[in-house]
Amino acid sequence: MLSGVMFESGFYERTKCRKASHLCPVKGCRKHRTEGRRVCIMHYMRWWRFSNPDKAAFYNLKGHARDRKIPFTLTYDEFLDLYVSVAAFDGIPSFDRIDACRGYENGNVAVVSIGDNVAKGNRERKLPEHVQEMIRRARESAEEDPF
Repeated sequence: MLSGVMFESGFYERTKCRKASHLCPVKGCRKHRTEGRRVCIMHYMRWWRFSNPDKAAFYNLKGHARDRKIPFTLTYDEFLDLYVSVAAFDGIPSFDRIDACRGYENGNVAVVSIGDNVAKGNRERKLPEHVQEMIRRARESAEEDPF
C-alpha cells in the first residue's frame, strides 16, 4: 500500500508506508511527524514557502529586521505592492532601505538587485564618519528643499 504525501503538486515523492506511523513519509526523512500533520515540520514549512512565496519573503524580511534590531513598520499590503514589481525585475531581487538610519517603513524601501545592495552596504560601512555625516546632511537638506 502506498501512502500519499498531503501535497498534490508532486513536490514530494510518494513512498511506501513505513511501519512506524509517527515518522515523516517523505523519502529519506527520519524526523517525527508534526502533531496533526502528515509530514514533519521541516517538510511542511518547505511546502508552505513553496506555496506562498510572497508571504514567505515578507516574514523572512521581518525576521531579518527583528534579528538586527531594525524597526519594521511595513505592512503586508505595502510589502505586496513592492513585491508585485519584483515580477518584472531582472536578476535576483533584494529589498533595500534607502536611508540606512531609518527602518523598514513605507517610502524607505526599494527593490534593487542583490549586487547593488551588497555594494551599497560595503560602501556605507567603509566610508569615514565625516563623509557619512556629509552624506546625511545632504539627504536631509534635499528632503527639506525639494527645488
